[in-house]
Amino acid sequence: SLPSAGLGDDEGEEGHADAPIMAKRKSKAVQELEEEKQQRKRRRATAVQRKKRNEVGLNKPSETNVVYEKDLRKIATRGVVALFNAINQHQRG
Repeated sequence: SLPSAGLGDDEGEEGHADAPIMAKRKSKAVQELEEEKQQRKRRRATAVQRKKRNEVGLNKPSETNVVYEKDLRKIATRGVVALFNAINQHQRG
């Protein structure tokens, strides 16, 4: 190989020794790989959109509203207990 001519296994000045040679037409295998890659991108994008849509109304509880969250949990627990008691009473009687 002639290093001065930029031929052979040397990277040369541009560093494109590993770059693939571009074909005029893509083979069927290459087309299938590209289609799969595009499908993965679309699925990933829709998953990100779905996650954002599901998290729209959610907010993480902070230390400032811990008491408020605890009160809400107590109210919800009382409501569920009352519901189950009503169901239990109705089934017995």
